Amino acid sequence: MRKPITPALHGALDYVLFALMLTGPGLLGLSRRARVVFAALGAAQGGLNALTDQPFAIRRLIAFRTHGTVERNSLPVFVGLPLLTGILRERRARAVFLAAGAAVATVYTLTDWDAAPSGHSAAPASPARTSRLREEARAHIAQLPGETALGRRDPAAEGGTEDPRRYAAEHEGRRGR
Repeated sequence: MRKPITPALHGALDYVLFALMLTGPGLLGLSRRARVVFAALGAAQGGLNALTDQPFAIRRLIAFRTHGTVERNSLPVFVGLPLLTGILRERRARAVFLAAGAAVATVYTLTDWDAAPSGHSAAPASPARTSRLREEARAHIAQLPGETALGRRDPAAEGGTEDPRRYAAEHEGRRGR
């Protein structure tokens, strides 16, 4: 079953959560400690989102699927930090925390982690396509003058020996001098 939240929507929702976690506690008059805890959780979420391969990223350094793994594995921090700091004793802070936790869990569960970010293909290339792309790359490299992909001079490009095996045999004795 295909899940309804795409990488683009997930990225947008993460930024909304980031903004709400930074501003909401202050607007609701929560304690300084609660504001700091929510700001830290929001900043971590916003930073992860900004570096994830999704359409609204500032820099695409983290694979979208890895973003999901980090979200899933950060659950102990998301639950533990408010518990350890005691902010859950505040009624309003507890309500904000439960609402944010429910939002994160819902978005995580409904996100299609296998979907490709915009402009990418989710499916791996078929062997036939991979072979065709490899041949196209080789043909392109063969048209380059002077240097080959291995950094060796290409004598054929300079009017020299056409046969690379013969060229290698001719220059084999020159190594190490």
